[in-house]
Amino acid sequence: MKEPRVRALVFVALIALLLLPLPAVSARATFTPCEGSFVPDEILGFGSWAYPGGRMHLRGMVTLYDQDMPDSDPRCSGWNTVVANANWDANGVGPSWGTFHVAPKDESPFHGGWAGTWTGMSYADGTTSIQVVGHGYGDLDGMQVFVDLEFPGMMLPGVASGYILDPGGQ
Repeated sequence: MKEPRVRALVFVALIALLLLPLPAVSARATFTPCEGSFVPDEILGFGSWAYPGGRMHLRGMVTLYDQDMPDSDPRCSGWNTVVANANWDANGVGPSWGTFHVAPKDESPFHGGWAGTWTGMSYADGTTSIQVVGHGYGDLDGMQVFVDLEFPGMMLPGVASGYILDPGGQ
């Protein structure tokens, strides 16, 4: 007899808890746009190149880019060190991928940066499209960055457009 009473009491208590008003959640995710240029600055290492069957395989090329987004949040700009790998046909068409590390410029108001991965595709007209996903560290810890890049040709300045996701809404 006690068991049905206990069950009924637990059931009523759960219903009462569900009816209590919940305080509004104060933290909301924010999205900060990032738009600007992606300018090759210096090749730091050519990596290794192989030409199996007339194709081009690139591994470990390291390039420094000036990620310049002056009309965006300062967290969007910095010196971007990119490690590139690719499998291209004889015309330079095919996939590429790699890693990146963005360090803030000297005048930046924050400490930290971005690190992540990227994937891309080079096309017969010489253009390249790249998608970037990164995670923040230091002052940017817990944030993510998502950027699409379009390059008119290899080692030419590109156009970047994306956003910073701050799950904490700061």
